[in-house]
Amino acid sequence: NTSPKMSEEVNGRETRVSGETSDDDIRNSSTPKKPLKVRVVVKEDICGNGSKKLLIIGKTGTGKSSLCNVLTGNPFDSDIFPVSSEADSCTQKTKFCEAFLNGDKEMPVSIIDTIGFDDPATDNDAQTVAELVDKLKNACDHVNCFVLAVNGQNPRLDGSLVGMIRLFEGMFGEQFWKQMIVVFTRMTMDQKSVKKRMRNANNQSDDEVAKKYMKTVANKFGDKTKGLKYLFMDACYDDMDDEENSAFKKATEFLGEQILSSEDLPTTTMRIVETDHQKLTNKIEKAEADRKQYELLAENARVEKEKQDLEHQATLDQIEKDRLEKEVERTKEIEQLSAEKYEAEKAMSEQEKLENDKKYKQDLDELDMKREQDKKRNEEKIKEVEKNHQKVLEKEKKKHDHLDRLARMGGFSWWDIIPGVNVAMRIHKGWNLK
Repeated sequence: NTSPKMSEEVNGRETRVSGETSDDDIRNSSTPKKPLKVRVVVKEDICGNGSKKLLIIGKTGTGKSSLCNVLTGNPFDSDIFPVSSEADSCTQKTKFCEAFLNGDKEMPVSIIDTIGFDDPATDNDAQTVAELVDKLKNACDHVNCFVLAVNGQNPRLDGSLVGMIRLFEGMFGEQFWKQMIVVFTRMTMDQKSVKKRMRNANNQSDDEVAKKYMKTVANKFGDKTKGLKYLFMDACYDDMDDEENSAFKKATEFLGEQILSSEDLPTTTMRIVETDHQKLTNKIEKAEADRKQYELLAENARVEKEKQDLEHQATLDQIEKDRLEKEVERTKEIEQLSAEKYEAEKAMSEQEKLENDKKYKQDLDELDMKREQDKKRNEEKIKEVEKNHQKVLEKEKKKHDHLDRLARMGGFSWWDIIPGVNVAMRIHKGWNLK
């Protein structure tokens, strides 16, 4: 590998970060840049630069940016990758730089700092992933080594970290595991600190604690983690302390060997993978859309039910109207017969009156028979109307039961949405709709 180019371009796609800070730099920046020990170039594009690529991932607060800074051979709080002591990350987008690993001119490397997906300052995981994938696909041709930064003071494999690991595994495939190193950060490596950690960890050494964590990772992700290595690195190490300086140098040399021995993993084949948060968001949005759809169907069913009830009632009302009209007609006929009988009997003899009474009773019997026939026809008509209405309700019930099954798959009930139909159904044959 050849050393990366350390010069500014006129088009502004790269920025020189050197050991010298000009007066103009200070005047034009709200935060004056700290002097650097080793020259670094922050770039927007690192495709085809001849360097190995190192990508740092980890949760917010694990010291990713501090680690990135110190791996360039500069202080942990340099301005190359801004560092924050707050809960929110200072890294708000994927950032590239060309440097030398720990300042070694024989080891040019491109370092990639990423935003933590559990950062409370960013509530749009989909946008974060899209920005990362876009940057890597279009401005970085490959990755050689992944460093997973884990807070060594409290190493935990929680849900957000598992989600982040699955995200990168989804992007790069299982080869991701073969080219990843777990780096336990915030581990002061002087003997006094090492012994103190051992006392606080029930006499477990750093390696024993690390191996226990690696076993947890293996249990979670399976055989693909076989061969996964780890390192202890304190980005804030004291370079004046021989023990700390030696430990960091040894760890950096091992990391360098891993970077050099790792093949280029192309970024062109990366896939966009949904984060757990985005999956949940999409599920909620789909459930809400489904509910709105069912609410619309329910409203249509309610309107249709009202229409059917009105038509049914109108039919019954018409039957009753016809019945009343017939009743009035029969009453008039009886009154007319009575009037005719009265007028006729005025000039009749007793014998004729008896015969007239007989005929009058026959006429009344005939009218009563017609009344019974009218009543029977009305009852048959009502029965037929009710039967047809019942068929409509049966058909609607089957449709609604199907919708209820679909609704329950979405986590709610059709009958919760449209209780009016539920009540209407229950008054017919006592259906059990639960």
